Amino acid sequence: MRLTIAIACATAALLLTCQVYAQIKPKDENDPKREKKAGKPCRDEDGNLLPTFKLYEVAGRKWTVKRVTNPNAPGGDRFDMYFCFEVLAVHEDRATVRQSALDQAKKPTKDNPIDGDVKFDADNAKFTGPPGMQKSRDESITVPAGKFDCTAFVGGLDNAKTWVSKDYPGLVVRHTDDYGTTEVFEFERFDTDKEKPKKRGIKEGEQDFSLYKTKKSWLLQTTLVKGGQKYISYTRYEVLKSTAAGCELKITELDSNKKPFKDKPAQTTPLPFSTEGAAFIDPPISTQNNRVEKLRSEKRKTAAGVILCDVYSYRDEAGNEVTLWFGRDLPGLTVRKLIGDGGKDGSVELVEIK
Repeated sequence: MRLTIAIACATAALLLTCQVYAQIKPKDENDPKREKKAGKPCRDEDGNLLPTFKLYEVAGRKWTVKRVTNPNAPGGDRFDMYFCFEVLAVHEDRATVRQSALDQAKKPTKDNPIDGDVKFDADNAKFTGPPGMQKSRDESITVPAGKFDCTAFVGGLDNAKTWVSKDYPGLVVRHTDDYGTTEVFEFERFDTDKEKPKKRGIKEGEQDFSLYKTKKSWLLQTTLVKGGQKYISYTRYEVLKSTAAGCELKITELDSNKKPFKDKPAQTTPLPFSTEGAAFIDPPISTQNNRVEKLRSEKRKTAAGVILCDVYSYRDEAGNEVTLWFGRDLPGLTVRKLIGDGGKDGSVELVEIK
């Protein structure tokens, strides 16, 4: 009995903290038809998400919450629990979020992760405040993940009090009730969180060689999976001698220790900033046997920072299903590539750019 009560309390806190999914009533042909209400816009005229949805703006963002049960609560047992949330994808009107249960060592449990969608709806209670509670005051609080400016809500069941982030609407920073406390334990912040959206200097359809117009280098890590084994290698790209007309691009294949292969000398290729060099900046192109589909545009967390990407789906020459994240403001830059379902056959990741 005591175990059941403790688990129920933790579960209730988790739902309050996450709120990434809701029960949907199955459709019935006898249900009366209702007109769909026009929702409020979730993006500005340039396609940028409004500040209300900043928490879910970057694919790859993670945060962890910790639930500590009150040992004096009914049931008396103490179960410290962790839950990790990750933004998997950012669509036009929603984000897909994964919720994973962690053990006391913050390692994944045997429970399967739960994926759910968060609609970008400003009228959703997730963004307006906890249902049934009243706004108390604005205050700054400090939790293990750092300091947050919050709005406090009171009046919930079991003497509940909730602090919701003002900078990241929808993020429950702290929740307390008679059964325990839930706090944000770890949270990823990015420099782009504070930056105002920038308008693109290149018009749609114009050739954009900005990736190659200054001296820079970037490193891609390739992971191939064969027979259950992972094989890692790297490719370094370096822009040399950039002028108004073009540049030289040096490409070096590296082993798992980032050392050049002895039998694969670096290659230097001229890259003209014209139609002749379009192959270096164009996204994948559909062919008669291969249909390329643009899935979405999203900001993506990488080892090199947050990068705005166009996401494509296609099949490679071997017939493998491929999902590609391609630099939107830096055309020609491969940010991420998953080969096979969820990258089961391999991946390519941008690990450095400077």
